[in-house]
Amino acid sequence: ASYFRTPTAFGKKKKITCSNQCLRSNLISQHGLRTSSRLIHVDAKNRSSLILEPKQFAEKISHLDSHGSISVESIKLVQDTIPMVMEHIDEITEVFYPRMFDHNSEMLFYFNEANQRNHMQQKAIARAVMVWAKHLHEPDKFKGLLDVISHRHVALYVTQDLYSIIYDNFMHSMTQVLGGNFTSDMVTAWSDAFIWLCKMCIENEAALAKAYEKRQGGWAGERKFKLVGKRKIAETTIQFDFSPVDLLPWHQNAEDGGIYFDPGQYLTIRIPGTGLSPRHYTVTSLPGQNVLQCVSRLVPNGAVSSYMHEEFLIGDRCLLTVPCGLFTPYPKSDMVMISAGIGITPMYAFLNTVERKYIKGILHFDQSAERMAFRDAIEGATDLDTKIIFTGDERFAEQKDIETETNVLAIRAGIDADYYVCGPLPFMDVVKKTLQSHGIKNVFCHHFGTGTEPMCPFRR
Repeated sequence: ASYFRTPTAFGKKKKITCSNQCLRSNLISQHGLRTSSRLIHVDAKNRSSLILEPKQFAEKISHLDSHGSISVESIKLVQDTIPMVMEHIDEITEVFYPRMFDHNSEMLFYFNEANQRNHMQQKAIARAVMVWAKHLHEPDKFKGLLDVISHRHVALYVTQDLYSIIYDNFMHSMTQVLGGNFTSDMVTAWSDAFIWLCKMCIENEAALAKAYEKRQGGWAGERKFKLVGKRKIAETTIQFDFSPVDLLPWHQNAEDGGIYFDPGQYLTIRIPGTGLSPRHYTVTSLPGQNVLQCVSRLVPNGAVSSYMHEEFLIGDRCLLTVPCGLFTPYPKSDMVMISAGIGITPMYAFLNTVERKYIKGILHFDQSAERMAFRDAIEGATDLDTKIIFTGDERFAEQKDIETETNVLAIRAGIDADYYVCGPLPFMDVVKKTLQSHGIKNVFCHHFGTGTEPMCPFRR
């Protein structure tokens, strides 16, 4: 993380050398965000007594019992006020992010600016907070979402100290938006609930990070890698190979020196010196190899994909965190893969690692043969039930075509298989509804973006 608090590390291009104030202004401008000209704060006395300062927050976190220290009264008050908060949750999140970036500009290095502009980030935190509030009295039901959040935070190398920043800015945003309707008792109850959520995230993330550090070839935090391979594999699509810069002790954890992970997991890349936030890409190399490989499709006006395609050169260095993610196959379970566009990448990872007898079908939609990544590998799987559909225009397939092909595959593969779906959100929504119409329950969706998809269940 320190590399990004000194953004010029490794930098050979686009170095940021201005003052902290200049950095804050530049990054906020880059993210397309504006802070409100008026920020309404509770008075100093209430802020001190109701919304904890960082030191108080840390002390409460360290003493909080994550299995039940929040009072029954606070749980009831939070859940009684969920409708009021939900009514204004969009306003709260729209205040929260600009406020946080204005007060804590270092947080810009953890958030994809595109997800701010399209409001995906705002929706993600809104959903997480609301699901947590709903299940305060039964936190085990929050476990699925908690695991998704933990994988993303470990991938981003989120550290415990950042939670006080999120807590402070979110609580003040609630107070600002809800105004006099947000009474002192409500502030205290929601503060307790939010701190409990932070505590659970911190504990879960620490356990996950430790487990992945101990995994063969694993490591903790961010490690230096260099680009050792770069080649075009389809129209507007490039494959990148990364190798560790030095043989650190973590590299000796693997018997053969390779890096192990679960097929379908993603790597997270930061490119110091650019001022760009990190991005996540499915790992397309095999587990146990000495390189980590990913594929990037050029996104129109995409800051990171444009940089990687046009300016990232062989020998350039970057920072990677250990592969994370829950979109992974179940051992010895029948599976079906349905994808569109660059959503083919996790399916390619599955194809290369899952025993053929468990793969009951592959269905992929793309615009053209020239645009499809890994086309040779999918077309070459002649021993499998495989179908590729090229739409031949700028749009993905019509809804009726998606429904028709999904229906055919569902009938052949059956309702007991696990169905893995990856592609644009509207595409996944059509596929999910079609599969559900057959009584299929195990539908797992993977969205290339922030947050989680409520339309699909979490892993069993």
